[in-house]
Amino acid sequence: MDRFICRENIERYRRLLAQATDVEQRRQLIKLLAEEEAKEQSIGTIADPGAQS
Repeated sequence: MDRFICRENIERYRRLLAQATDVEQRRQLIKLLAEEEAKEQSIGTIADPGAQS
């Protein structure tokens, strides 16, 4: 479930980032996107400890 939420958040932030024109809004979206991508990677590592990046 957590992985699904991360994927949905990542897709949402990417869509919003593609439409954002305000510099501060873009910075915030980039930060949120990076956090979600790190979270997703962490979840993947926990779910499959034998997986290689």
